[in-house]
Amino acid sequence: MALPHFHMRSTLLSVLATLSVVSLILPAATARQGAAAQSSDDPLRFVRWLSSDMQALPGALVRTPPLRVGVAGAIIATTSAWDAPLSREAQDLGAEEFFRAAEEFGDADAMRPLALVIFVGTLFEGSTRAQDAAFTSLEALALANLGTNILKVTFGRARPFQDMGASSFEPFSGNSSFPSGHATTVFAGVMPWVFYYPGTATWILGGLALATTTSRVALAFHWPSDVLGGAFVGTTTAWWLARRHGAGRPGADGPVFEPITGARTLGFRVRF
Repeated sequence: MALPHFHMRSTLLSVLATLSVVSLILPAATARQGAAAQSSDDPLRFVRWLSSDMQALPGALVRTPPLRVGVAGAIIATTSAWDAPLSREAQDLGAEEFFRAAEEFGDADAMRPLALVIFVGTLFEGSTRAQDAAFTSLEALALANLGTNILKVTFGRARPFQDMGASSFEPFSGNSSFPSGHATTVFAGVMPWVFYYPGTATWILGGLALATTTSRVALAFHWPSDVLGGAFVGTTTAWWLARRHGAGRPGADGPVFEPITGARTLGFRVRF
């Protein structure tokens, strides 16, 4: 028996809202207080961080709390039961041009160079906190995408447009729907900025991430559970690195958006 249209739409919105809320709260709710890396003006800290992070990664994967993985897995599995009807509902939303534009923010081939440019720019800006956030974003993008690509090969899930059904999983088949690389990318890229600069200005980035992940469902490239999985991988990676690099230290202000006006100029700049 088909569910009423209005109920399906509300369910879709609830699931997509869960995408951002759960992915953000879940790691933070189980965070342990540990010795975070302290920032300094020494640019070599980034080399030390990268080396230290790679050495710590295997142990972190082994020690990941089972409850965290279990809850995330249960949410994704529950969502997967609704993947087919939710995907149809998302594809009926329209606004294809908007979604085509939004999905670009999850393109790893575009986001990684952009993150690199932003990082290099912060080196000339003078704020060590901005430098730390930019480096963490860049590293999270690389690490999270590596993990997602391994999972894609392992699960071998068919994409919606392949018309093979939401339950089509064939490991090492070349299919690559789960988890979503775009969701992984956008959450891994923007969440370090939220962790370093929590506030209204950076939470706007959460809306950008939500629009990007919604676009992948609306354009029939991914199932809803795919984007949930990608959001979890991206956010968890960003949170782990941000904590190791010292995000959340007291006494730091968020970014300030300043208007720029002139006879022929109207815009804004961000001051850290």
